[in-house]
Amino acid sequence: MTLVLIIAALCVLVVALPRPARVLDRLTRLRAPGRRQARAALPTVVDALAAALSSGLSLPLAFAEIAPTLRPDLGLATKRVAASLALGVRVPDALGAYEALVPPEDLAPLAVMLASFARTGGRIGPSLGRAAALLRGRIALEEERQALTAQGRVSAVVLVALAPLGATFFSLAMPDYAATLVSDAAGLLGLA
Repeated sequence: MTLVLIIAALCVLVVALPRPARVLDRLTRLRAPGRRQARAALPTVVDALAAALSSGLSLPLAFAEIAPTLRPDLGLATKRVAASLALGVRVPDALGAYEALVPPEDLAPLAVMLASFARTGGRIGPSLGRAAALLRGRIALEEERQALTAQGRVSAVVLVALAPLGATFFSLAMPDYAATLVSDAAGLLGLA
């Protein structure tokens, strides 16, 4: 009888564990901590770009000037953007150098603003400041969402594992209890 309850507990734990694809996804995210740090640094890149453009630099020169001040991975991508813009590549295509580091949805507002600025000119500093604030807010909301869903997942695992573990404990502590629960019709109804 105890063996049946232990097997049932193991089955419940296997069902409660995340799927292998989700485990692999989590492992790849853990192996690429630079992506998360690069995303967190993107608002700083936008602020630095706004300052460089406000000082009168052209768009390719602004990217080239801020590149040495950034983290190595962001600096390299920023140098690629500067080189692409200097060669005449469209702004959204040039910003593709960041896609390995930053999700495209974070680059979209920046691409729209810079493309508009490249076409029409004008003061872009305040607009880039708002874009940086938008990115900071999105990052904060994403981190909060991840924390809340992690708490929910842990709570679900604890609640799912609690019943089989309790049944196993009671079957070991009081072997007659498990036999009564399984042999009685009311006990079987409670198990269902």
